[in-house]
Formats: sequence, structure tokens, C-alpha cells
Amino acid sequence: MIDRVDACDQTTLDFYGKEAPAYVISGKGAVSRWLDDFTRALPAGARILELGCGGGWDAEALLARGFEVMQPMGVRQWPPSRDG
Repeated sequence: MIDRVDACDQTTLDFYGKEAPAYVISGKGAVSRWLDDFTRALPAGARILELGCGGGWDAEALLARGFEVMQPMGVRQWPPSRDG
């Protein structure tokens, strides 16, 4: 994870820090409908930079398919636990 909190404005960081649990709950188990098409266009094991990864469902699916996923986070408490 790339720690770049210092590069973001505080209002945005506060919003995402507060809303993190809602993002996780809202997309539980769902991945982007474009994920299959996207991955077919990539070589096996490709390195993917995922920006705005939300609850991490697409990243989790990409990792399961053998891709290397980088998720730079602007909010230190992100991603929140999915267990709750």
C-alpha cells in the first residue's frame, strides 16, 4: 500500500474515513460488471493499479485470478473490516 495521506485534502479524507463502512456494506460480494472483459484483455499475472477501490471487492476478485493489485489508499482506516 502506498501511504499518501499527505497528498489529499482533509475534507475528502474525513468523508471517506467516515463513510468507509457504508461502502463495504453497499457492495458486499459484488464485483464490477466489466471485470471479466477487463481481465480478458490482460496478460496472465498482470500488475494492476486500482484507484478508488471502495470496499475492495474488485481487487479481491483480481487477486483470486492471479493478478498483482496495487491499491494506493488516501485514508488510513481504509479498508474497514468486512466482518461487521
